[in-house]
Order: sequence, then structure tokens, then C-alpha cells
Amino acid sequence: MAGAHGDADNLEKRQEACAFSPAEKMRFTSLTYKIIEELKMRREIDSENEKKIQRLLQDRFTLGWKLDQENKKLKSSEEKHDAELRDVRRQLQEEMKEYQVEASQHKVYRQLAEKEREAMKEEIRKLQLVNYALDKKVREYERQEKLHNTDREQHIEQVSKYERLFKQVQSLGNTLECRQEQIEAKTSRAIQALMGLLFS
Repeated sequence: MAGAHGDADNLEKRQEACAFSPAEKMRFTSLTYKIIEELKMRREIDSENEKKIQRLLQDRFTLGWKLDQENKKLKSSEEKHDAELRDVRRQLQEEMKEYQVEASQHKVYRQLAEKEREAMKEEIRKLQLVNYALDKKVREYERQEKLHNTDREQHIEQVSKYERLFKQVQSLGNTLECRQEQIEAKTSRAIQALMGLLFS
């Protein structure tokens, strides 16, 4: 009995030793309240940060998708532009070949016309000399004018014919020369346009 009574006294003393004073209880309660409030605030901040992270992830995904779409559009536009550029270059090259062939042909025609014109000029010169000699002979042989009239008229007609032919050839040569200049100008513009495209 004495031992049991002693244990009860000891327990009571220990409880009294562990009991908080009112001031300590107040501090403990205040500290506990602060801890709870901080936990609530931290939980709210964490929740808000989580929402912000989710929004940022969503925005990042949206921007990534938009960027991918824009890259696809840009790639498609570049491919289309490259295809159009290849077509333009091909057309210009074909036109240049055609112009070069046509220019070569007109150059040959002009050279032939020039040779023909020179031949006609030489022929006319010879005929003019002959005509001069005939005129001189006609003056010297005035008495035989009737005999020579027929030959003279034929000769003058032949000279006139060659003069007409010479004028026709000369006109043709001038036309070909103008056409050659136009073709050379077109070829020069086409070459400049092609060079601009090749180095653009």
C-alpha cells in the first residue's frame, strides 16, 4: 500500500512538472496558429504556382504548335517559291535559246543580204560604166542614133531593173538589221533578268 501510494505521488509530481503555465500556453497557441497560417499560405502559394505552371505549359504547348504550323507554312511557301523560280529560270533559258537561234538566223540572213547588196552595187557600177560608155558612143555616133536607140533603151531598162532590185535588197537589209537589233536588245534583257534571278 505504501508503495502504491508513493507511485501515485510521483505521477502527480511529474504531471505538475510537465504542465504549461498560462503564458506558455498562450505562446504555444500563437505559434501553432502562425504555423497553421503559414502552412495555409504555403498551400495556397503552391496551388497558385501549380496553376501558373500549368498555364505556362499550356502556353508553351500552344506556342510550340503555332510555331510548328508557321514553320510548315514557311516551308510550303519556300518550296512553292523555289518551284516558281525554277519555272521562271527554265522559261527564260528556253526564251534565250530561241532568241539566240533567231538572232543567229537573222545574222546569217543579214550577211547574205549584205553580200547580195554588195554584188548588186558592183553590178550597178559596171552597168553605169557601160551606160556611160554607151552614152559617149551615142554622142560620137549621133548619125547612127536610130541604130543604137533600141540597145540603149534596153540597157537603160536593165539598169533601172537592177536599180530597183538594189533598192529592194537594200530595204530588206535595213529591215533585217532593225530586227537583229531588236533581237539583240531582247536577248540582253533576258540575260540580265536571268542573272538577277540566279544571284537573287
